Amino acid sequence: MAYNAISFFSFCTLLFVIPMLFQAASAHSKDKKPSPYDFLQHLQGCHKGDKVKDINKLKKYLKNFGYLSYSKNKTHAHDDDDDFEELLESALKTYQLNFHLNSTGTLDAETVSYRRW
Repeated sequence: MAYNAISFFSFCTLLFVIPMLFQAASAHSKDKKPSPYDFLQHLQGCHKGDKVKDINKLKKYLKNFGYLSYSKNKTHAHDDDDDFEELLESALKTYQLNFHLNSTGTLDAETVSYRRW
């Protein structure tokens, strides 16, 4: 009789504990907020001469932190476009050098996965 009571108690405990464990695990995975720099994954492999959606977001980031500057005297044709031009390549090389990354001027895997974005 005592064995049946212990078995029943163990069974009920498992029925209660296991769903709580799964709920806690799934809640933890839902708490992960997307990074504002997730767009960089899409840009991996981009280099000078490419035109890819969201390059303008990279330009905005590099401009905000002083890596990219377009002259006030020239037209600002490249400020908001998605062209990967020479100035962007140079700004990216400077960024890479600053964080001791391989200075390629391209959005290589090392640069995209760097966590300082």
